[in-house]
Amino acid sequence: MKRSKKFFVVMAVLLALGLTAYAALYGWIQMTAHQKVDAVRAAYPQANSDAEALIRQIQNESESMQMRNTAVWIAGRLRVKEALPVMKSHYSAQDCEHESNLCQHELEKAIKRCGGKI
Repeated sequence: MKRSKKFFVVMAVLLALGLTAYAALYGWIQMTAHQKVDAVRAAYPQANSDAEALIRQIQNESESMQMRNTAVWIAGRLRVKEALPVMKSHYSAQDCEHESNLCQHELEKAIKRCGGKI
């Protein structure tokens, strides 16, 4: 009887630690996305909202692909539904060509998140 009680206590502690680690990681990722959207807003001061700034960065062909892909990632993380039509217009479901096109994998994830899917 004692052995099974210890087992359940250990399992409960491990579960609590795992959930705490998950919550901390999720919080850190969300905080990073909010910090990055602030940087995008600073780069596009004429934008009236976070969504508009992200859309402008996604569409701006003079921006590096890395910066444009970062805007896609932010829009997905923060579930910016206003960016959905723009992201869908860039999504082709083809293999990624990071030098010339937005990352298709990142677009797919962002489109799912903005569409209400995880």
